[in-house]
Amino acid sequence: MRAGLARYFLSFLLFLVGLQGEEVRAKVVYVKVADLQELTGKPVYVGQRISVQYNLMLFSKAKFLGAELENLPDPKKLKRLNFTPNWVASGTDSYSATYSYKILGTKATIPALRVSAFVQDQGYLDKSSAPAIPLQVLDLSAHPNYAGVVANDFSVTGYKVKEYDNANNILVLELQTRGANLEDFKIPGGFKQGFESSHLGTDDASGVYYCIVPKSLQSLSFNYFSLQEAQFKELHFSLIPIEESVSTQSNLKPKNNLLLFSNIFLMALLLVVVVCYFLTSYKNTALVVAILLVGVLLWNILSTYRTGILRAQAAIKILPTQNSTLLAIPKEALHVKIIGEHAKYYKIMTDDEKIGWVRKEDVE
Repeated sequence: MRAGLARYFLSFLLFLVGLQGEEVRAKVVYVKVADLQELTGKPVYVGQRISVQYNLMLFSKAKFLGAELENLPDPKKLKRLNFTPNWVASGTDSYSATYSYKILGTKATIPALRVSAFVQDQGYLDKSSAPAIPLQVLDLSAHPNYAGVVANDFSVTGYKVKEYDNANNILVLELQTRGANLEDFKIPGGFKQGFESSHLGTDDASGVYYCIVPKSLQSLSFNYFSLQEAQFKELHFSLIPIEESVSTQSNLKPKNNLLLFSNIFLMALLLVVVVCYFLTSYKNTALVVAILLVGVLLWNILSTYRTGILRAQAAIKILPTQNSTLLAIPKEALHVKIIGEHAKYYKIMTDDEKIGWVRKEDVE
C-alpha cells in the first residue's frame, strides 16, 4: 500500500515538474485578427464577400511553419474564396495574410485559425490561435424587389430594349460592380434571364445581362443593397424599345474618325493639286497626282463597309457565341453591311440600322 502511494506521489511530482518546464518556455509565435472589432461590431449580409486579415509575430528567431483553420466552415453558411492565402512579410519577424469568404447563411462563423512556429536550436514547437468569429448576419431576401446583390458600388453603364418575338421584348444590361456578389444577380419577376458574358473578379466584376419581358410590361425596376450607404437602392428602366447602346450592340451608326479626317485631308490636298494644275507649268504631274488622290478617296468612301446577303432563317445574336440570346431570325434574305468580325462570326448592320452577330457561313 505504501509502495503504491509512493509511486503515485512520485508521478504527481513529475507531472508538476513537467508543467513548470512548459511554463518556463516563452511563447515564440502570436497571431491575432487585425480587424476583429470591425468584423464583430457591425452587421454583414448574406451574399456579401468579406476579408479577414491576420497579423503574426515571431520571437526568439523562430521559423514560421504554417497556418490552418481549426475547423472547416459549414458550406451552407460560409464559402472559402481563397484556400492558400500568402503570408507576406510586413516587418522584421512579422507577417500578415488575408482570408476571404462569401457569406451564405445567417449563422456564419469565421473558423479559428491556428499557426505554428519552430525554434531550431531549442527543438521547440509552439502554436498560437486566433479565436472563431461569430458574425452578425442579416438576410435581405425578404425585400420584394431585391435582385440578390450587395455591393460597394453597382452601376448600369448601358442598356437596350429590343423586340424579341411577337409577345416579348428583350432587355440587355451592361453591369459594372465593385465589391459585389454579381454572380447572384437575378431580376425579380420570374423572367427568363441570365448572363450573356461576365467577368467576376475578386473585387471588380462586370457582365452583360439579358432579360426576356412581356411587351405588356412598360417598365422594370429592381433593388440592390449599397454597402456604402447601408440601404437599398432602386434602379428603374423603361421597357419601350429604344436605340440606346451597350457594348454588345455599340455603334448603331459606326463611325471611323480616322477615316473621316483622312478623307477631309485628301479632299483638301486634291483642291491644292487642282489649283497647281491651273497656276503652274507642272500640269502633267498635277494631273497624275489628282487622279491618284481621286482613286484613294473613292476607295475610302466605297470600302468603308463590306456588304453581303444574310440568308433567310439565319440567327442574329447579341454576342458572337454559340449560346448567345437571339435578337431576330429574318424570314427572308437580307442585305447587310459587315462592320466587324470575331472568330467564326460577323458583326452586321441591317438596312434599318440594327446590329447583331451572325455566323460567317450564313452570309454570302
